[in-house]
Amino acid sequence: MKPHWARTTWGRRGLFAALYAVCAATQDAVIDTVAILGVPAEQRGSLSGFMQAGMLGARALFGGGALWMASQWGERTVIALLIVAIAVPGALASLAFQELTSRVAAQRRPLAEYLQAAGQMFRRRELWAGFVFACTAGAGFEGLTGLGGPFLLDRGATIDEVGELFFLPVVIAMAAGAVLGGLASDRFGRRLWTFIGELGAAIMVLILALSAWLTTPETLAVGWFASGLIVLYGLIGLATASLYGL
Repeated sequence: MKPHWARTTWGRRGLFAALYAVCAATQDAVIDTVAILGVPAEQRGSLSGFMQAGMLGARALFGGGALWMASQWGERTVIALLIVAIAVPGALASLAFQELTSRVAAQRRPLAEYLQAAGQMFRRRELWAGFVFACTAGAGFEGLTGLGGPFLLDRGATIDEVGELFFLPVVIAMAAGAVLGGLASDRFGRRLWTFIGELGAAIMVLILALSAWLTTPETLAVGWFASGLIVLYGLIGLATASLYGL
């Protein structure tokens, strides 16, 4: 007999959502591996910037853009377009990097050797320092960007205004910041530009947090706060592209 969650519509959707998340995470790791192995070290920052720009463009298209397409052509059409958008680049990448993937396959190691290397990695201080950095560096801006939309709605902005903000200005700013950060980090140093991006984002988060704390819904200038979010997203793009290159 099937468990209760498997007999419900939401249970089945949850299962498919979990499987999709596993596949998406695997694809993400594979793409990063191909980028690391197939791109010269001195170009990894700029590549990360352009990868971020492409990802953000797709996020805008299948985020806010998907709502418009669904209203015009239906949800199934959007899902079909999403499948094509995932499958076609994957097929092209497999052809473009066939030689690289063959070389990687030839370097496969036994599982025991891999586990031994992983054990050595977990004993390195650099790994744990990087883990702490990953858990803390983006916490402020991830929290603010997640709450930015609902906060603007609470302070009087309309749904259309918030949708327009996150559909174009925010995406353009983050993509531009990512390309700038990637190119600059390759040329002038990834540690420097990661520091500049992270520090700038932290200062912007502090400014926006203070403005929200010190004002009321009647006194906060929504347009000013939205402009601050656009600047923040640009700094986030700069920081993440530099960090990925690093």
